Amino acid sequence: MSDLENKKILVDMSPLDTPSRLRGVGQYIIGLTDGIQELQAEGNLGFSIEGLARYDLQGQSTGADGLDYRGSLVHPDGYKWKVYRKHKENAIDRAAHSRGGDLLHVTEPEALIRENRVPRILTCYDLIPLIFHKEYLGRAPWARLRRHFKDKSYYRTGRRIIAISEATKRDLVEYLDIREDIIDVTYLGVDHGQYHAKPKSEHERIELMQRHELKRPFLLYLGAYDARKNVPLLVRAYAASGLDKEFDLVLAGAIHRTTKRNLQQTIEKSGVAQTTRIIGFVDQEDVAPFYRSCHIHVFPSKYEGFGLPVAEAMACGAPTIATTASSIPEVAGDGAVLVPASDCEALAAALRSLAHNDAHRAELRIAGPKVAAHFQWRECAKQTVAAYRKALLMG
Repeated sequence: MSDLENKKILVDMSPLDTPSRLRGVGQYIIGLTDGIQELQAEGNLGFSIEGLARYDLQGQSTGADGLDYRGSLVHPDGYKWKVYRKHKENAIDRAAHSRGGDLLHVTEPEALIRENRVPRILTCYDLIPLIFHKEYLGRAPWARLRRHFKDKSYYRTGRRIIAISEATKRDLVEYLDIREDIIDVTYLGVDHGQYHAKPKSEHERIELMQRHELKRPFLLYLGAYDARKNVPLLVRAYAASGLDKEFDLVLAGAIHRTTKRNLQQTIEKSGVAQTTRIIGFVDQEDVAPFYRSCHIHVFPSKYEGFGLPVAEAMACGAPTIATTASSIPEVAGDGAVLVPASDCEALAAALRSLAHNDAHRAELRIAGPKVAAHFQWRECAKQTVAAYRKALLMG
């Protein structure tokens, strides 16, 4: 351990300066650095860990020494974000080198770093654009081949790779031929201070429904709307289940106007326009109350690097139906009902069964929080620090 005492690890926190702060990458960086700070307070890490953020054209980091940095959305629009990312590609290695870093933890895989003076450890969340290249890369000639080359070139620059699930680790080995022995799996954590089964007040559900003008018990989807999320399939399964006679379907989460228009067409064709609500973006303070208030939470995704919404919903005691795709079974355990991804009939049957089975829902309200309790940011930090140590010892 003494050989590492003077070593410095630098964590790239610059995604917190961009819209990534509001997405899964931002949750990961904040949760991880909170956990690392807990470990630092105990004083037994054996090396120092600092943050890097806000790169300039000269390769200097102009923000974040402390891991309590939470960024500022200084580049909110798409064009400025792309410019900033280009600056970062040119600057991140120089910034880490100028700060005397012995290891750089790169937390956002979209950054293709130009130089390689400081050894790296890389977090891989998923390989979605490569695996679902038709949906995410389009049908342009050689699109998949270019993405494969880009991903393989990037991940092979790391001394070690942190994968957020066993499924992601398998994908790295299968699709990119990355050595299994340099991949460390570190599960994400849940903010249990926010996501828990205890309501804020005895009137939480009533107040939530009044605030969002909901009149009946509801089934809930809360998340993004890109192709892999399978939300149109959920609409069709809801229609096929016949539950529209008793329950509304609430679709929550920020949605692009074109996606909303297409989804609305699916809703109308399915005959559930009167009972389906697309409510769009939900304030963070309402997310956990939505989970606690829904009759059933449904997460029909056909691919997740981890599936944090499943863990967060279960932590809130939401009876959850998810899929058997990718990492979701690792996260859900026995705390949710799982159906094959993209199987409309199976999802409709599961919705009907769980909606009318009070005992099963009660079991899931107990089982879900127990499963979710295993996902702790402090544990994620411990495993990440262990990966740092292995990476330093490889030098």
